[in-house]
Amino acid sequence: MKKIIITIDGPAASGKQKIAKYISKKWGLNHLDSGILYRRLALIFFKKKINVKNINELKKNIKEVSVISFRNSKKIRTQDISRLASKIAIHNFVRSFVNKVQHDYVKKNI
Repeated sequence: MKKIIITIDGPAASGKQKIAKYISKKWGLNHLDSGILYRRLALIFFKKKINVKNINELKKNIKEVSVISFRNSKKIRTQDISRLASKIAIHNFVRSFVNKVQHDYVKKNI
């Protein structure tokens, strides 16, 4: 059987999460929310008091992240974490890290 990967992109609060959950449930597919990964990274940096304006500090600390949770929680849904996630997501090296985590997840779970 072929592997099926569906990606959904769009602006914040546009219903991506709702439609993704609906599709995954209806067709019995795994659901991966990349936004959670950006928020988890933001929470890690927030707790470590990392200056996200300092690119070298971000790069150094992202290399130290060996495990990142896919679990949703109230901790990562605060406005501070949302803002921080948006600030770090603009960097290519952060996006590459999240993409690698997603690819590793797909290899293991699909």
